[in-house]
Amino acid sequence: MANYKAGEETKSRILEKSKELFYKNGLKNTTYIQISKKADVNIGTIVYHFKSIENIGHIVYLEIVKKRREVTVEKIKNAFPDKEVDPLLDPLLDYRINTDSYIRYPNYTRFVGEIIGNVETWAIEDLSASGHKLASRFGSAYGEKEFFMEKLLFLPFASLVVNESRHVNMNLTAKEIAEFHTKARLLPMGASLEEINVILARINEIADQIHLNISPTFEIS
Repeated sequence: MANYKAGEETKSRILEKSKELFYKNGLKNTTYIQISKKADVNIGTIVYHFKSIENIGHIVYLEIVKKRREVTVEKIKNAFPDKEVDPLLDPLLDYRINTDSYIRYPNYTRFVGEIIGNVETWAIEDLSASGHKLASRFGSAYGEKEFFMEKLLFLPFASLVVNESRHVNMNLTAKEIAEFHTKARLLPMGASLEEINVILARINEIADQIHLNISPTFEIS
């Protein structure tokens, strides 16, 4: 029993110290030696408990997703105790709130991108084909900002990290990016701008009041 407890404590320590390194350096730049020194264990112990650094990263990511969702739901309930959120709006609302986190916490964005960036890079050819139609759908409202936000639609993590200074210089906000992406997704499905604007008004009413805080150990509050 004592050995099991000691093993779990060691496993937990490796996980917590890895979080610090992932936040500071990113997943790809974190090494076994760094984790070994930080957690005060040998490399063999790390491999024994987790098999690989990538496995540790996926465990951390799943913890983040679970905690982020729990905190988001709690904050919405606290801010709007008498308001029932339409389940159909939930994914769009979550997207807007998470986009805010991506902009405010580039280290968080980098880590998430390293975990699932490639998975969420959809069939670029297909999306690009439909994306070229966005300019005509938006008309005169399609400019440099819209072109950049269209790029985020295809490669959200890579674009936000690599072009961090660019979206800052453009003064792009989470609200603006999420609104553009909502229109880009719903317009091809046949929704009118009037209908989409009603949806966005509902989302913004809630999301404007909700901001997540992410610590250098990926604690979310």
